[in-house]
Amino acid sequence: MAVPGQMFDHMLNPDKGWPSPTALDFTAKISANVLYALTAGQVCHLNSVGELEPGVKAWQMPLFIFQGAESLDVNNSSAGGWYPISPTGKVMCLVGKGPYELWTTEFNTSLTYAPNDPLRAPVGNAAIDIAGGGGAESGRLTNSITYTIADTIASSGNKWQAICGIVSKGKFTNAYGKSSLAFWPVHLPGHPTE
Repeated sequence: MAVPGQMFDHMLNPDKGWPSPTALDFTAKISANVLYALTAGQVCHLNSVGELEPGVKAWQMPLFIFQGAESLDVNNSSAGGWYPISPTGKVMCLVGKGPYELWTTEFNTSLTYAPNDPLRAPVGNAAIDIAGGGGAESGRLTNSITYTIADTIASSGNKWQAICGIVSKGKFTNAYGKSSLAFWPVHLPGHPTE
């Protein structure tokens, strides 16, 4: 396990709606099927055994993760060091149906984002261009939508993609100098065979 970077390298941050005693959140462990270290700010779903895997498709509920796999409050087994915390291996998530405005550092930074753009998060347990910042990165937000419900109806097709967010204020540089994207989480399921 690698030594964690700065806590602000990968972030999910609420602008509105959380923390709150009535906020909708969830905790789960990261699946052993994930072949790279998930980072805070990514979007996940629950697999068939209730563990986190990156991205969202079909009916999967979006879960925006607050900690990454290498966060000390999730896993403190780096280089034999001892830390005065007792991690359970679980990650806290904000549920895609919650009334929040969030921002994340985990999105396709090479694209332009406008208010009201729909967002999706590609699925995949392998490291897909994980360091590049562009392309179809699993669990990272993008407004690159291949097909929508309207396109599908118009062409008599049979697929549309799950939408897990709507851009609010858009792309900006946060106080730590990191490119970030502000959005509202939504749950618009994709086609069941997506």
